[in-house]
Amino acid sequence: MRPKMTFPDFSSTRLDTTNPAVVRRALMEYLPTDVSLNNMLQSDVGNWSFIYDAAIVGSDGKALLHTNANLVGKTVVARPPFQRVLAAHFREQLRLVYSPATVYDVSFPLQLNGAPFGTIRIGVSTVFLKSELTPRLMHALTSRSPLSSRLWFLPPESPISRSVLSAKSAGIWTA
Repeated sequence: MRPKMTFPDFSSTRLDTTNPAVVRRALMEYLPTDVSLNNMLQSDVGNWSFIYDAAIVGSDGKALLHTNANLVGKTVVARPPFQRVLAAHFREQLRLVYSPATVYDVSFPLQLNGAPFGTIRIGVSTVFLKSELTPRLMHALTSRSPLSSRLWFLPPESPISRSVLSAKSAGIWTA
């Protein structure tokens, strides 16, 4: 489901609401001042442990709103799409998540009167995904599930193997 944004009613202002460029500029000025929208972005980051940041980025690539206030008005660097992780096979997903930390983007396009206006970008961190995924993998390994019999292929130097070994040595895992 794509997020739906509502915009202020400019009809009672001195803006020429029939001019798309004027309306676009007014919206770009309005968005950073919308407290509700800003709170919604902040709460998404606070409520979902795997979300690194969130932003509304204009079609010029600059942040109109960002959970890191220092980035508002600055160009937001493109990140690899999270779809890359979702589309990968299981072993590749593990490699992507357990490789050095990366932040992927989940993006939703924004349109104004049928024309591109910008994007909503949500940063998903592999560090946070790892912290969510590792306990589930540990449970799968210890529960004699079909997954545990399929993870024998992991080399001893893999991050998952190292996590299992460190959990065993700490007495957390006793399988």
